[in-house]
Amino acid sequence: MKRLTRIVPLLLLIVLSTATWLPVTTAANTVNSYAFVDVNLVTMTDDRLLPHQTVLVIGDQIAAVAPTDGFPLAPDTPRINGADLYLIPGLTDMHVHVKTETDLRWFLRWGVTTVRNMNGEPKHLLWRDQIASRTLLGPEIVTAGPCIGEPCCCEADGIDEQMATEVVAMQQSQGYDFIKVYDNLTPSVHAAIVRSANAAGMDVVGHTPDSMTVEQVVQSGQRSIEHLDGYCVVENQELEHIIELTVANDVWNCPTLTIWQHLEACNGAPTTDQRVTKAYAAESLHTRLCLPPDVDANSYKMLLPSQQRLDIVRQLHEAGAPLLLGTDSPLLCTIPGYSVHQELQNFVAAGLTSYDALRTTTVNPAIFLDRTDTHGTIAPGKAANLVLLHSDPLEDITATLQIIGVMVNGQWFTAEELQKMH
Repeated sequence: MKRLTRIVPLLLLIVLSTATWLPVTTAANTVNSYAFVDVNLVTMTDDRLLPHQTVLVIGDQIAAVAPTDGFPLAPDTPRINGADLYLIPGLTDMHVHVKTETDLRWFLRWGVTTVRNMNGEPKHLLWRDQIASRTLLGPEIVTAGPCIGEPCCCEADGIDEQMATEVVAMQQSQGYDFIKVYDNLTPSVHAAIVRSANAAGMDVVGHTPDSMTVEQVVQSGQRSIEHLDGYCVVENQELEHIIELTVANDVWNCPTLTIWQHLEACNGAPTTDQRVTKAYAAESLHTRLCLPPDVDANSYKMLLPSQQRLDIVRQLHEAGAPLLLGTDSPLLCTIPGYSVHQELQNFVAAGLTSYDALRTTTVNPAIFLDRTDTHGTIAPGKAANLVLLHSDPLEDITATLQIIGVMVNGQWFTAEELQKMH
């Protein structure tokens, strides 16, 4: 940061260049700097749109943000013409299960520059480090270790408090970022996991174990609850109390509404949901198995999640309970990257504004991951993770699908270039 502080004033003293503007299709350059010029800026620091801005990127950081009029640039700075376009922070999917390196490229294609992987293996640690060192292209990864309390994992049924403590210590020593709990845990073992993780400086996230109520989990020290797990079985008259406890204990929810959606036959031409799902299914046997058998002959659309789940999300939001956007991709018909845009639409359907929906995938993940100094908004010193859009997402959340290009860690790729990587 000190290096950038010295560089930026020098750049700002250079006379405004008359160099030719680079077209959006320009490939990655060797200078490792870019300027988005005359762009409409969605900084996510508030719900205002800032028109006619220039964003200067040097290396993997945003170096400067200022009105375009009078903004001096070095003559050789590659420029991306942002006139009539919209720049937002890179998106984050806070609940994924990355299966392949192909998934990593799918996330980037749809503007997802950070993912929280929820059931880790050694390959995820390797990918995380390779992406950080730029030897592998993909979104930044934060990852849990193997789920604790899942029958198919080594930590199966019968885990006791001592074993739980040992598993947490092992996952910390292996370099995993946080602990994920699953269904098959007793309250005492769950408590031991939380105590051990807290002592190790690691968050505990995950399900509401079958032996516990959501009220118990909310008060246990678990930091986030996935899938609205436990909320949907609470009686309506008790839900308000549970939500109050959620707020009081600063527990986050990652509803993953997309995992509850499914394709339904419809009239007309094939929908975008159908086309993207088919494209991903060509690379994923798991997704091919969830497609309707007549998907090639008929049209399908993706249904909204249940009204109950939308209502719970609305009530959590209205009460001030913090929300994170996650999709559970690529499980069932959830598509890496693309499902984030479906989830944004789900949040708006639940009653959030477009700005508040965007917060769940930009600002809120940065808060949750304790890195608001580097992520979540567009400002000098922040990571150069950016998405350039055709239209204003504050006016219509579906505009997030109209991607012109994606910048990840200062590397710029057009949508066409990312598409060819699949």
